[in-house]
Amino acid sequence: MAETTHTETGAPPPKGTNFPPFDATTFIPQLFWLAVAFTLLYVALERMALPGIERVIRDRKKRIRGDLDAAQRLRKESDAALKAYEKSMADARAQANSIGAEAHAAIKAEAAKQRASVDAELARNVEAAEAQIADAKKRAIAGVRAVAIEVAGAIVEKVLHERPSALDLSRVVDDELRAA
Repeated sequence: MAETTHTETGAPPPKGTNFPPFDATTFIPQLFWLAVAFTLLYVALERMALPGIERVIRDRKKRIRGDLDAAQRLRKESDAALKAYEKSMADARAQANSIGAEAHAAIKAEAAKQRASVDAELARNVEAAEAQIADAKKRAIAGVRAVAIEVAGAIVEKVLHERPSALDLSRVVDDELRAA
């Protein structure tokens, strides 16, 4: 059998064969089937898809509301924790200042105690030094008295060519030493 081949020639289609959607004779059935398809699609969406979408939106709103409530609660808790932290820091600062003041007072008391001890020891040393000085002064004065008696006797002997008595010399030197 022989097959016939069909080739396009670029000639316009024969009259009366319009594109079906643009064919005016099929407008009414097309509109009918559009309404039927739209109604069926709407009913299918309303019964199957829309409840699922509505449930997802409701769950999402509920989750967002719960997250916002949790965030608000956590914010309040963090504010309370911050206030507690600031209070504990203020208490710690006050306690540190108190400890510092106590330590300062203890150090000051210890320094005063040591100063009093050193002052007392210095006073004892001064008294001992004054006693040593008084003793040295007595010895020096005693030595000076003996030297003064000797020197006065030598001077009187040189001037008068006569040696006065030791008793007279010691009375005169004692009178002069008391006057000085």
